[in-house]
Amino acid sequence: MIASNERLKIHIRRQSKKKIMCSRKIIAFSIFCIFSLSSISQVNFLSGDEWKEAKAMAIKTSKPIYIDFYTSWCPPCKKMDKTTFADSTISVLLNEQFIAIKMNGEKLINKEKVTNYDIKVYPTSVFLNSNGKLVSKEEGYFSAQLFEEKCTNLLSFLNDDLKDKMELSNIDKFTDEELDRIISNYSSYDFKIMPSLKNKFYDRLKRGESVSKNAGKFLVNSYEENDPYPLLIKAIPDSLWIMNSFQWSVKFMMIFETLYKNAIEQGDKIMLEKVSTNFLKFDQKLKDSGEVGLAPDREKAIRSKRLSFYSENGHLNAYFVLADSLLNEYVLKHTPESVKKRDEWNSRMMTKLKKKEPAKSDYKFSPKDSLGIKHLTASLLSTRFNEICETVAFYPFPRLHVSKALEWIEQSTKYLDLPETRIIKAALLRTLDRPDESKLELRTARSSPYFDKSCELLITKFQF
Repeated sequence: MIASNERLKIHIRRQSKKKIMCSRKIIAFSIFCIFSLSSISQVNFLSGDEWKEAKAMAIKTSKPIYIDFYTSWCPPCKKMDKTTFADSTISVLLNEQFIAIKMNGEKLINKEKVTNYDIKVYPTSVFLNSNGKLVSKEEGYFSAQLFEEKCTNLLSFLNDDLKDKMELSNIDKFTDEELDRIISNYSSYDFKIMPSLKNKFYDRLKRGESVSKNAGKFLVNSYEENDPYPLLIKAIPDSLWIMNSFQWSVKFMMIFETLYKNAIEQGDKIMLEKVSTNFLKFDQKLKDSGEVGLAPDREKAIRSKRLSFYSENGHLNAYFVLADSLLNEYVLKHTPESVKKRDEWNSRMMTKLKKKEPAKSDYKFSPKDSLGIKHLTASLLSTRFNEICETVAFYPFPRLHVSKALEWIEQSTKYLDLPETRIIKAALLRTLDRPDESKLELRTARSSPYFDKSCELLITKFQF
C-alpha cells in the first residue's frame, strides 16, 4: 500500500513537471510570436545622415526611395507613425519594395533636402526612383489604405512601359488611351511632360474639340492662375456620376474664389463682371450635368462678392444700396420669434443626436462658440448684420446711412445680443454725436460674459 502511494506521488510530480515545461514552451512561443509580429509591423527607416548609404542601396537593389519628412511638433506626423507605419501591410511593403528614410525637416543635416524638394507641409511623402530622381511628392496625412494605394501606384508606374516614353519629344506620339492612362494614374508625378500635356488639352478645347472626363479632371486639378479658365466649361462632361457629387463643384468654387479675390483686390470692375458671367455659366453647366452647382443661390453669391468689391474699393453709395437690398431680401424677412423657434428645434435635434452618438472629440468650445451653436440661425443673421454695420461705422458714410445702420444693429441685438454688436452700435452712436449712449453700449459690451480678444481688436479698430 505504501509503495503504491509512493508510485502515485512520483507519477504526480512527473506530470506536474511536464505541465510546467509545457507552460514554459507556450510562454516562450508566445513571446517569440509577439516579438515577430512587432518586428513585422515596424518600418526599417534610415535617417537623414544615412542619405549616401540609402542612395547606394537603392542603386544596388533597383528599389525606389521613400522619404517621410516630419517634425517633432507635427500631430499628423505622429499619427502616421502610430497608425500608418505601424500597419503590418505598410511595413512589409516599405521594407521589401522601398528604401525608406525619415527626415526631420528642422534638422540642419536635412535642410538641403527640404529646400530641394520644396517641403512646406508636414508630413510630406517624397518618392524617388532608384537613381534618386523625384517622381512624386504627396503632402499631408495618409491612412494605411490610402498610403498603400500611393505606393503600389508608384511601383506600377516604375514598371510601366509609358515611363520611358514620357519625354517632351514624344508629346505628340501618345495615343488618346496612353494620354488617359498618364493623367489618370500619374498626374501628380513630377515630370516636365505634365505642363505640356495641359497645354495640349487646352489647345484641343480652343479648337472646339472634346476631351475625356479624366482630361477635364486633370485640367481642373492642375489649374493655375494664368490658365484660360473659361475653356474649362467645355471640359465638364455632359453627365456626371452621382458618386462624383461635389468634387467638380468644390474645385471650380476654389478657382472662382481666387478669381473674385483678384478682381476685388485690383479694383477691376470689368474683371469682376467677367468672372460673375462665367460663374453663372459654370454653375448652369454643372447643374445640367447632374452636379450640385457652385452655390444654392448663385445670384446671392454674386451680389455678396460685389458687396465686398464696393467695400474694398470705396464705392460707398453702391455698397449701401446693395447692402440694404440684401438685408431686406435675405435677413429681415426672418422675425426674431421665428428664428428663436427654429433654433429651439435645432437644439432639440442636436440633443437627441448627442444621446445617440456622444461626441468623441476632446475639444472644448468657448462660451461664445457654445452660444453660436445653440443659437445657430440667430448667430448667422446677427453676424451678417454686424459685418455690414461695421463697414458703415468704419467708413465715412453719409449721416442718413449711419442712422439706417443703427436701426439694423438694433435688429441684430434682437436676434442675438453679442458684445461685438454693442461695440459696433457704440461706434455708430459716436458718429451720430451721441457720446453718452455710445459709452453705455461700450460698458455693456465689456461686461458681457462673451467678451473676448476679438472684441478687444474691434475696440482697437474703432479707436475707443
